[in-house]
Formats: sequence, structure tokens, C-alpha cells
Amino acid sequence: MTDTEPQMKGTPITRGGGHLIRVGWRAVGYSVDDATESSYRLYSILLFALAVAVGIAVVYAVEFVFFTYGVPLASKVTPIFRNYPEAFRLLICLSTLGCGGLVFWHLRAKMGESLVKGATKLHDGFSLLEQRRRASLKRKRERIPLITGILLVVFVPIDMSSSLQVFLILIPLYLLVEGIVFQVWLPKS
Repeated sequence: MTDTEPQMKGTPITRGGGHLIRVGWRAVGYSVDDATESSYRLYSILLFALAVAVGIAVVYAVEFVFFTYGVPLASKVTPIFRNYPEAFRLLICLSTLGCGGLVFWHLRAKMGESLVKGATKLHDGFSLLEQRRRASLKRKRERIPLITGILLVVFVPIDMSSSLQVFLILIPLYLLVEGIVFQVWLPKS
């Protein structure tokens, strides 16, 4: 290389002024312009905020209906509903997270696919396992906030129900275990 040739910086995508975004269920990679990339980011953030707000509202609504109308009727058959309300609150939170997460993932995929119509496809995407491997928190420095969050929920004296406390512990614990599994037991071959 001579001194007169300019040095190329960045990837082939960013050299041309494009951005790589991954959309859809398979995380297909597309090269898009700045406006589309910023719109995708903004819509993703707004959609996540909406999903959290709707998830919290659904949890409170289901708990209200379940404990106001369902438990008195079910307690006539078996006392388990009346004796273990925290277990059912945790089950409601976990099922809302699971179902709401799938709905959020689907809406985000459809929103991304509508934004990249006509864009250049650069990569065919990844399987679900590979997507989780790439998104998992495998570095030790990424685990510190997760461990700190778990310790805060366990030891800081905040007045919350035990089911909410267990739910708030399970989320970072899942991310922590996922990172360890992908680093130790399922390393990339």
C-alpha cells in the first residue's frame, strides 16, 4: 500500500454509509440508510416501553380478576388457591412475561420487516439458539450488574411481595445462567 492510497476504515457496510440491522424471527441482516436505522431503533425502544407498560397492566388485571372472582370459587373445591397466593402471583408474572415476550418479539419482527422492504439483504440470519448465543452475557464484566441486581433485590429492605421478589430475582438469574451455559457448556465450535 502506498502513501497516496486512502486507508479504508470500517466494515463494507459502514464504508458505504449504511447500517446493518437484524430483523425478523431469524435475525436476517439488512443494509439500510441512517433514517431507517434510527427509525428502527426508535420504534424498538417505544415498542419495548409499550410492552412493559402493557405487561404490568395485564399482571394487575389478571391478579384482580383471579383473586377477586376465581379464588373464591376454586377454594370451594380445593384450598390450595387460598393457601398459596404468592405461588399463583409468581405464575401469573412468569406466564405474562413469556406470552408477552413472544408477542413483543413477533411485533418487533413484523415492524422491522416492514421497515426494510426493498433494502439489501446481507445475511440469511441465525437460528434461535445462535441468536441466544450471540445475545447472551458471556463476559465477566457483564455479569457484575446481574449479580448486583440479584443482591439488591435480596438484601435491600423494600416492601414487596415474596412472589414479586422471586420474579425480579429470576430474570437476572436466567440471563446469568444463560451466559455461563453458552460460555462453559455450549462453546461455539
